[in-house]
Amino acid sequence: MGGAYDDVAFLANSANRVAVLEALEAGPRHRDELIAQVDVSRVTLSRILADLEDRRWVERAGQECWLTPLGAWVLEEFTDFLDVMATEHRLREVIPWFPSEEVPFDVRCLREATVCVPSSTNVWAHVQRGADCFRSARWARVLSSQTAPPIIEATAVAVAERGQVFEAVLTRDLVETILDDSTMGPQFVEILGAPTASVAVYDEPLPAVTFITDGTVGIPLTDDEDIARALILSDDESVYDWAETTFEHYRDRAAPLDRDVLAV
Repeated sequence: MGGAYDDVAFLANSANRVAVLEALEAGPRHRDELIAQVDVSRVTLSRILADLEDRRWVERAGQECWLTPLGAWVLEEFTDFLDVMATEHRLREVIPWFPSEEVPFDVRCLREATVCVPSSTNVWAHVQRGADCFRSARWARVLSSQTAPPIIEATAVAVAERGQVFEAVLTRDLVETILDDSTMGPQFVEILGAPTASVAVYDEPLPAVTFITDGTVGIPLTDDEDIARALILSDDESVYDWAETTFEHYRDRAAPLDRDVLAV
């Protein structure tokens, strides 16, 4: 056998080898059980078991096979690495739009995050997912310089029908854009008329657009032309602390929305 790289390649190049280790993680198995569970031929299983036994990851007695402590350790670490790479694969597509310079937390905090992107059958999948967050939330906080009609509509419904507690810090340009829109304008006025809603205006550029709905942080990602490209949803504590602290920082420095501008 070669070195560590060879052993990593040995596992990475065969899902069946990993599947055999995972099957044995639950306890000793008869060879016939492994053949059925992993769905491999008898010849293939024999070859896999021989290779695993050579590495002292598996032991055998007759037709029974079991995982050694060394094999269990290797499987645990390799599975963790696969999880890391699965996360990296999900984030790879959207990282170019992620506001890395605006956030203090490490990208590894997004390990358990949900990444919503357009699909071939639904180019607005990420926007609709964001709207779903607002529609179902008991409370929401928004720090934003941009929005989309589905978000305003979902918020209006949640505030009117379920008394959602809605707080927002918006740029003045965004407020004017919303009010000038024939659909969003009236809905926005309805939101502001609710006793559970409050909006403040910030006259300077805001950092990364974020929202919090019932404890879940949403980070909409846009390209250089302000086109929505993706949405990251995270329940990570570090991400939440950043979003909450950032919102409160700008809320404390923003001015309450002048109700005179609502004559649309």
